[in-house]
Amino acid sequence: MAQLAVTLLGMACTAAWAEAPVQDIVVKGTIKAPNCQIDIAGGQGGGAVNYGPLSTTLVKPGYAFNPLEKSTLDWTITCDSETYLTYTVADNAKDSVNTRGQAVDRVFGLGWVREGEGKLGFYTMEVTEQTVDGQAAYHGTKYSDTTLDTRTRYWGGTSYYPLYNRYVHNTEGKIHGWGASDATISAPKPGRVFTMKMDIAPQLSGSADMGDAITENVSLSGSSTFTFAFGL
Repeated sequence: MAQLAVTLLGMACTAAWAEAPVQDIVVKGTIKAPNCQIDIAGGQGGGAVNYGPLSTTLVKPGYAFNPLEKSTLDWTITCDSETYLTYTVADNAKDSVNTRGQAVDRVFGLGWVREGEGKLGFYTMEVTEQTVDGQAAYHGTKYSDTTLDTRTRYWGGTSYYPLYNRYVHNTEGKIHGWGASDATISAPKPGRVFTMKMDIAPQLSGSADMGDAITENVSLSGSSTFTFAFGL
């Protein structure tokens, strides 16, 4: 009986450890989106560029465009913590853009002479300088999930020409950002204070694209929306 008692006790101990202990691991944290403030100097403030009254003599005969004087906007985006910063652009007057002879992905509409008739022309937005926290950066468009295409020049024939990656693209969802270098492909550059100079360059359509002669006041009504995001 003594031997049997010892055996039963051993079985009882084994049974007591049969249920494995359970412990949860909990991983917590918060990815905090920075707060950023946008300031735009130049033009009439707040991103507005007003060319005021324009003479009808600026409308050239036929299909010839007439460029207006460029206007430069100085952007400063200040964030309260370090981040990557990117943006997309939507052309709010895209149906009115005159793309005749133009690179169609970099021109934005100026509106109509009459509702739905007579295209007033187009404007481009070219980024000429960029910095991040006071250090040089380069305008780029999304190349992959982790890189930007920041080429500022390309080889053509016997000369170098500006690559229109310096231009803001009108392609829906196209991502733009601040690159770390002007190499063919660049990593995005993180920081707190992002700046860029942007040349707004409108061109008026010729009379053939505007349609009938202008007999009453017509307003340029170009408009685009920049939507900023944190990261690629």
